[in-house]
Amino acid sequence: MKVLLLKDAKEDDCGQDPYIRELELYGLEATLIPVLSFEFLSLPSFSEKLSHPEDYGGLIFTSPRAVEAAELCLEKNNKTEDEEPEEQRVWNFPGPHNV
Repeated sequence: MKVLLLKDAKEDDCGQDPYIRELELYGLEATLIPVLSFEFLSLPSFSEKLSHPEDYGGLIFTSPRAVEAAELCLEKNNKTEDEEPEEQRVWNFPGPHNV
């Protein structure tokens, strides 16, 4: 029997998608169809805000994608920053907190 999996392929340690491997154990032939794509839409605006930490009292990440976006922006800002390292604006991260 054929099965459609509407997801991106992810390889595990065995070099195969775990869903495909598991379904094959039950005699099913799985086909992966990626249905979602992701694109950051507001990186320039976010980058501008991140470059002025003195304007904010904190930064709350609500998803792994938010962390990824911040990392992209901060890396870009560090590459284009003309100031000396000791004069660069920095965010103070006291540590992670869970809610």
